[in-house]
Amino acid sequence: MAIKKKAQVQGPRVWTVAELGAFYTEHRSELLAHANRVLKDSAKAEEITQDALIKFMLAAPELESTEHALSYLHRTIENLCIDLFRLEGRRPNLVVLDDATAEVEAAWQVDGDHSSVI
Repeated sequence: MAIKKKAQVQGPRVWTVAELGAFYTEHRSELLAHANRVLKDSAKAEEITQDALIKFMLAAPELESTEHALSYLHRTIENLCIDLFRLEGRRPNLVVLDDATAEVEAAWQVDGDHSSVI
């Protein structure tokens, strides 16, 4: 007769201030690199990473594991970056066009007669 163990539902982890600080310090460079990749601006990436820390500290009592906490931080950085893009009225990850293509597109939009472009 096989004995089945019930899956234990893990409750929220109890974080001490020292554990929060150590966890953030350990993963800070990874989180900063993530924000910098998205924003392409180191000063804004630093600010977003610090904002994510504040949200993490507020949500820490509800996070069940260090893996959950790291996922939470990455998702928070993504969301904060999107919020910043919306605030600035821009879109993320747009492809930069070379000068020739940009000139053609500018002429295309301004001039109603497109035969000279083609």
